[in-house]
Amino acid sequence: MQAVILSERALGDTDGLFTAAVEHIARKLGRVKPLAADSLPADRAGKLAALDAWAGSDIDWRGELIRFYEDHIPLHLRPNPGLNAALRALQARGVRIGCWSDGPEEAARIVVHHLGLARRVEEVAAGGPEAVAGLVAALGARPAGSVMVTRDERELAVAAELGLATAGPDELAALAADTAVPG
Repeated sequence: MQAVILSERALGDTDGLFTAAVEHIARKLGRVKPLAADSLPADRAGKLAALDAWAGSDIDWRGELIRFYEDHIPLHLRPNPGLNAALRALQARGVRIGCWSDGPEEAARIVVHHLGLARRVEEVAAGGPEAVAGLVAALGARPAGSVMVTRDERELAVAAELGLATAGPDELAALAADTAVPG
């Protein structure tokens, strides 16, 4: 195994955190320019595009999102010592580690830092399937030598499309302990 790509969702309930942040933005910045959180698309990529279109160049919604993440992330996510140990063991074997999110990248970096993974995660990328492919390449890995850690059905489909092996978050410790992991 050359690389492990951690889905942001595999690290914890980041969808709940993102939803809370968007609701906060709608309440706070919606007073400046009307915005109803329930009128935004259901998927995260759609929400990001709709927020960019709504804000234009007038409103810094991303800055407000970052402030919300920094202030509220301890309420949503807790570091996982088992995850950290597994990543440490993989990294000691030369496996490169990246994190992928459907966005925004700034928020994914806050998640990685808060969970104590910043020393292990070499690259963070955000976007669609092309971002996953770019992340694998940035880590110097081949798709066939990479594993995406996720349990999300849509992300599993992305991994299959790109030729990545998959593992659930609960399987990461076994991957780290398996000295016969293909590379």
